[in-house]
Amino acid sequence: MVQGIVVPSDERVPVEVCEFRSLEDYQTAVDGWIEPIDIPLLGITVYVNEGARRRRMELNSRATLLWWFFTPSARLQVMLMGDVVIAGCLEDEYSSGSVPEEITRKLTDDAEYAIQMRPIGGAIWFETRSSFKSYFDALLWGMLIAERWRSTDEVRVVRVHSTDR
Repeated sequence: MVQGIVVPSDERVPVEVCEFRSLEDYQTAVDGWIEPIDIPLLGITVYVNEGARRRRMELNSRATLLWWFFTPSARLQVMLMGDVVIAGCLEDEYSSGSVPEEITRKLTDDAEYAIQMRPIGGAIWFETRSSFKSYFDALLWGMLIAERWRSTDEVRVVRVHSTDR
């Protein structure tokens, strides 16, 4: 059994932690045959409906942002469509593990997030004054900063603790 996360394309529907026991569970969640997309930096695989474009499924902006932020080569290339399942990286050709606990918390917790940047060649992280009510919103702005602010070497999204502000 794998503990995964369903990210609906409808942003009004919350992200949900689910258990997946079989291939059919994944197929039911994405409404069709699955196609894996790895995000190695997070240790996860995103499963999408392989026919989502042909079927004109709705854009999944949350899953797309997650993929684009951690896979810069995919940015502004392909968008993920339809509901997706996030699981741990493929353990072998036919099975995934569970989503790492830290990733589950970031995607499901009701928390505030901030963006930190590190200048090129610098060792110190600087935090923006803005905070975001969801991890996905912070990813969007973090990605925009990473793309536009050329003096930044690295951008990350961090949880804001109540004593931080």
